Amino acid sequence: MRIERLAENKVKVTLTGDDLIGYDINVKKLSHNSTELHSFLFKIMETIHEETGFNPYNGQIVVEARSAGDGISIIISKICKGERQTVETVIKGHRVRARIREEGINTYYFESFDDMCEALVNLNNEVHRCGSLYKLDGVYCYLLDCSNPFFRSKSELYAAVSVLAEFSSGNSVFPMQHIHVEEHGTLIAEGESLIAMADGIKKSLS
Repeated sequence: MRIERLAENKVKVTLTGDDLIGYDINVKKLSHNSTELHSFLFKIMETIHEETGFNPYNGQIVVEARSAGDGISIIISKICKGERQTVETVIKGHRVRARIREEGINTYYFESFDDMCEALVNLNNEVHRCGSLYKLDGVYCYLLDCSNPFFRSKSELYAAVSVLAEFSSGNSVFPMQHIHVEEHGTLIAEGESLIAMADGIKKSLS
C-alpha cells in the first residue's frame, strides 16, 4: 500500500491486488453501503492517520475509488470550512450521496466550544439519553445512538440530526468511526450526566 499526501486536505492511497487480498477484499463485490466496505475504509483511515497525521475524524470527507491495474486507488478529501458540506462516496465509478443513517451510531464534530454548547441546549433531554460527548484532538465529538428505542419516530431522529447538523462542523460518513472516538477520545459526559451538563449551560446562559 502506498500513501501520498496530495495536499493539506487530500490523500491518495494506492493498493495492489496483493494488498486487497491481505485485506480480504473483493472490489467487484463491494457495495457503497456494505459492512465490508465500511470496515475496509475504517482500516485505511486508521493507517493514514497513523502514518501521515492526516485526520479524517474531525470533519466531512469525500472518498473516491478507482481501479488501478489489479488494485485500486482511493482519494480521500476533507471538505474545508465554508464549502458546501455534503459527503459522497465513489465506488466502481458510481457516485453515491450518503444518507442520514437511521440506525447505529452517528458522530458529529464541533471545533468550536460555543457551537457545541448551542447544540447541547437545543437538544431535548431524551436525545441526550441517547448520546455521549467526547473530546479528541481538541475537537468535541457527539455520538448519537440512532438505534435507541426513543427514536421509534423518525421525526424525533430527524429533529435531533437537524440540530446537530446545524451547529456541528461535520459528521462522519462511515458507521465505525465512532470506534476511533471511543478508543482515543476522552469521555466528557453521557446519558444523565450529559443532561446535567446541558442544564448547567442553559442556566449559565439565562
